[in-house]
Amino acid sequence: MSDITTPPSCSDVVVPAHTCTPGGGGGASGPVVPVTSEVVDLTDGSWTLYDPDNLIDTSYGTNGATFDSGTGFTTIKMAGLAVGDFKYMIAALNNGHFWPRWWREIDGADNLKTVQMTTEMVNDATVTPWARSICLGVANDPTSTDPNIMDGTGGFFRHGGSPSNATQYGVWMIASQTSGSNLANSRGVATVLRSRDSLGSGAFITSRDDTGRAIASGTRNSNFNAGIGAGDAVPVYHILGIGTYGSGGIVAGSLVKMRFAQTSSIIDFTGA
Repeated sequence: MSDITTPPSCSDVVVPAHTCTPGGGGGASGPVVPVTSEVVDLTDGSWTLYDPDNLIDTSYGTNGATFDSGTGFTTIKMAGLAVGDFKYMIAALNNGHFWPRWWREIDGADNLKTVQMTTEMVNDATVTPWARSICLGVANDPTSTDPNIMDGTGGFFRHGGSPSNATQYGVWMIASQTSGSNLANSRGVATVLRSRDSLGSGAFITSRDDTGRAIASGTRNSNFNAGIGAGDAVPVYHILGIGTYGSGGIVAGSLVKMRFAQTSSIIDFTGA
């Protein structure tokens, strides 16, 4: 479903996914690959919305989302949720994963290959906040409501809904998260790894816009070393999900406005 049909060469990397094979000769720098990230556009036709409980207002924009090509920000409109539940929390195991998410297949990737994904999320703090959580990452089965079958990991954001609440950026793993919390957080960068039908650890850094300096960093281990593939190669997907911070509801018309960027590498170690 991705908009890249032919893997580019490592000297001219594009996104959303690129395949790099080791270079020969053992040069001084080795296979160093400059990468330009993709600014995610949910309206470009490559993404499919899966919303099992109809929490997204699909009458807004394209399947509930608009994209500003000038700023790179995506705006998503919620249909509302009268009664909350833990199943709408991205970082909770209780009752499954019933939060809405967009997904697309990563060309050339499967659960047995090594896939490394780096994300950056930037929240627009001028939009009225609500108690929300957001993930941008990779998954084995993005339409499963079973967290262990979804087998997801990626960058993570959440906010408690009050202007006085600190902004949190970090890493999401299956049904849990580790994040850095600070009122000055303006963006979060995370890198996650999949390889050999397994999730590796994820790492993150949060930073502030006024100085550009980092505020916090951390890691989270998946402890998940046997995926759904059972030794067979199955596709791997990008996933972007919207959920609640806790078990509360969502006011109809609530907005998410964020800039999502990512780069995904499919790494071939066969020639190393």
